[in-house]
Amino acid sequence: MIEKRANAWEQSKEILERAEKNGGVLSAEDQTQFDKYATEMDGYSEQIDRLGQHAERSAKIAGEQLQRADAEKKTKTEVEDTDAQVRGAYAEFLRKGPGKMDPKQKAVLRANQSTTDAEGGYGIPTTTSTEMINALRAFGGVEPLATVITTATGNDMNFPTNDQTGVAGEWLGEASTAATGDETIGVKAIESWKAGSKFIKVSNELLLDATFDIVGWVNDRIVERIGRLTNTAFTTGSGSSQPHGFVGDAAEALEAASDTAVTADEVITLQHTLDPEYAKNGTFMFNNTTFKALRQLKDGNSQYLWAPGLANGVGNMFLGSPYVVNQDMVSMASNTDPIAFGDFSAYLVRHVGGMTIKRLDERFADADQTAFIAFHRVDGRLLAANATTYNPIQVINMAT
Repeated sequence: MIEKRANAWEQSKEILERAEKNGGVLSAEDQTQFDKYATEMDGYSEQIDRLGQHAERSAKIAGEQLQRADAEKKTKTEVEDTDAQVRGAYAEFLRKGPGKMDPKQKAVLRANQSTTDAEGGYGIPTTTSTEMINALRAFGGVEPLATVITTATGNDMNFPTNDQTGVAGEWLGEASTAATGDETIGVKAIESWKAGSKFIKVSNELLLDATFDIVGWVNDRIVERIGRLTNTAFTTGSGSSQPHGFVGDAAEALEAASDTAVTADEVITLQHTLDPEYAKNGTFMFNNTTFKALRQLKDGNSQYLWAPGLANGVGNMFLGSPYVVNQDMVSMASNTDPIAFGDFSAYLVRHVGGMTIKRLDERFADADQTAFIAFHRVDGRLLAANATTYNPIQVINMAT
């Protein structure tokens, strides 16, 4: 897969270099071919990333099972058997509803809830909820890079923010008085906002089909819907009844000369505006449309700014730094912030407890359908005390 991606990149370079000799303009045929290879590269990258994420999640689940086995004085096989029983009880809840569940199965479900719901819903079983939250973390672009915490309750939390990037120690002569080296201390409130999946409807015939993986089907849709919602908020959220997006709290590194395009020099300026302490963990972020334009940029030595990863464990790079394609970043247009570079571990994501789910038997009975709806509380905030020079995330603002 890595070799195929590298081959597609070489084909793309040949097209761009041919166009450069002809005045820098791609013919319609070359543009079609370039787009084809670009799509292939994106597809190979996505497959490589998915395989890596699957392996990472599988290893994490196995590790958690070993930890539980040790804590509960059980074998790993016994823990796996327990998880299978809980998953079976959850499947019966989804298929039949609590009123028609076997009492023993209902007791298993109740005993293994990740959280309680005072409004009549059920907490998704702890192990399943953990797997789903882990999948949420891999969804979109922000959370995989962020610092993530989980709290049992949703009370507001005040996080201190300190900025000492401009503070250094001092040399002292004999009997000299030490100077004050106060850091800039601030406070950011981390709250909790309820995200909902909307109604997930399924026909009752399908619910009763024993070969249908109801657990996987429902969980995938919950993760996809809440994942899309939260990534949008973590990117551009207003902070009003939803998380604060990092873009609104990031600092403007520079204004581009154009309102529809950026130059290689402008992207290099963005990278070097970030304080070196943050730049050590720096990652670019942009959407796929912007990425397509950036992929064609060259530096002063006629080297492309984008380079494919050519070995296992080595990702694609842009200007020597990793990048993430986040479709919730805006495209290049007047007075927008389409490209970010920063240390995204300074963005804090909070999950509150596990997920809850409700089964609605009557609401869509006229269509012979049962609906499910899930809820999960989250928040996100960029912890940056200094909003300008030492902000951990910088953006390019397009010309007005």
